[in-house]
Amino acid sequence: MHKPVDNDSLEWSAPTSAVIATAVAAAVFGTAAALAGIDAPGRLILALAGTALAGLALLAGVRRPRLAVVRTGDHADLVVRDLRGRTAYRRQDLTQVRVTESRRLGRKHPLLEIDATRDGADRLLIFTRWDLGADPRDVFDILVAQGLIP
Repeated sequence: MHKPVDNDSLEWSAPTSAVIATAVAAAVFGTAAALAGIDAPGRLILALAGTALAGLALLAGVRRPRLAVVRTGDHADLVVRDLRGRTAYRRQDLTQVRVTESRRLGRKHPLLEIDATRDGADRLLIFTRWDLGADPRDVFDILVAQGLIP
């Protein structure tokens, strides 16, 4: 099912090898679009696929680490990275943290859901295995061990 808790791993993001593979695939599709001797619609499809893969690789690369536990003094903060930068949540900012399951393509996929309140605004943060580079259940177990679960 899932691995035992490793308290030394306190940062999670998409695996570097997957980000690099996505960037390489984007370059291959872009090159194929430019050099392939096919009709215009075929080149357009290749170019769109390459652009989408490049965007995905860039997004995954910029948001590293996606989730981290940062200890300062006697308490731990949960730091989330998105396109606007980093946001730190203290334990009292976290309303609920849970693992849910989503069905996609006939399979169940675990999701780490975090309900947080920051500056009077409620936020729902959802992390997949791709976002974390680890099973969301394992990350949840580590958050419990760090005392971040309300």
